[in-house]
Amino acid sequence: MRSAAVLLLAAQVGAGAGSAPPGTVLGLPVGLVAGAGSKVLRDVLIHPIETVKNRRQLETARRADTDGAKRRGPMFANLYSGLGPSLVVGVPAGALYLYIADVLQSQHVNSGVSGAVASFVFWTVRTPGEVVKTRLQVADGGTAASFADTLERMRREEGLGALYSGYWQTLCRSIPFDFLRFLLFDVLHNHELLAASAWADTACGFVASGVAALATQPLDVAKTLEQACAHADSGTSRVRELLRRTTAQNVVQLWWAGSTERVVLAALSGAVYFGAYEALKRTLETLAASAY
Repeated sequence: MRSAAVLLLAAQVGAGAGSAPPGTVLGLPVGLVAGAGSKVLRDVLIHPIETVKNRRQLETARRADTDGAKRRGPMFANLYSGLGPSLVVGVPAGALYLYIADVLQSQHVNSGVSGAVASFVFWTVRTPGEVVKTRLQVADGGTAASFADTLERMRREEGLGALYSGYWQTLCRSIPFDFLRFLLFDVLHNHELLAASAWADTACGFVASGVAALATQPLDVAKTLEQACAHADSGTSRVRELLRRTTAQNVVQLWWAGSTERVVLAALSGAVYFGAYEALKRTLETLAASAY
């Protein structure tokens, strides 16, 4: 049902996008190809910072728990754990993400609303890969577990529904984040002091994404904890458990765990995402136009 809704939404957006973005590459709209390319670049460059952020959040949560347990693995080992599922599922999702936002804005939809709609589609497609990626990133012992082994263990111990663990927490974090990010990017990007260029796109993406990340940090902690921890016991929420145990202590420390890494991650991610997308799109549009 969820995937059918995503396909319908994507089809409706694509059907109404006759004039934007112009041109095709390999039979695909330029925006889709540029979105996929920027997502690959973003993941390869930013993945290690995201790994440290997720490990720090989980470690802080375990310290706040009653048993005081710590994450047993080294913080900086195997920083590219989980990159495979991130690319396999994330690249198609990333292609849709910026393309849909671009199409909606070209049809004069508010930039914040465009970002929110694109975020919904993106995370509905990407969440299974995100869950597996997060499990691989925070695996105890710092071991580089395999994609297939992690999937099989999840299927056996939790059921395939675990692939959508933290889906609602992800939407509750990402829709406000992308609403703010696209809104701020649009305001900064259209400022009269900024001339249109790849560097301006990069700087605007950096600032807008960093501010949006700071504003939504506690929601990111809830999402990470829900996806990182197994729920073999009848769907018990890890976040609700931790709230009960940490109301009187370590609340601020828990909900702002990994905030430095996340703000840096989001700012760099936004810089790469927006800067690379706009640069790739302009280049591909020029190539597509010259082919006719």
